[in-house]
Amino acid sequence: MDSITIPMKEYSILILFNLIGLLFLPLTNYLISLFVIVELQSYSFYLITAFNNESYYSSRAGLTYLLIAGLASIIILFGCASLYSATGLTSFDGLFSLLYHDNF
Repeated sequence: MDSITIPMKEYSILILFNLIGLLFLPLTNYLISLFVIVELQSYSFYLITAFNNESYYSSRAGLTYLLIAGLASIIILFGCASLYSATGLTSFDGLFSLLYHDNF
């Protein structure tokens, strides 16, 4: 097997971008911001998956991951839109108060 050289500067930046996205995740208060942070954080996962340009399998895995994650994003957006259309709220505090006070 051939040795793979990984440019550590770019790889470290992608890992740092992942960690920053994961650190901002608990700070979200709205469905929209949760979706945006998860999507921005997942872009670096796509790039890490397809990081090795010389490998056919790495490129194929990156494209497959992108397509499946795109489908998952559509499902998550449909769920967020359904919650908004049913309740008229996008904040987690409002949604939790509806669930605990049985006003739904």
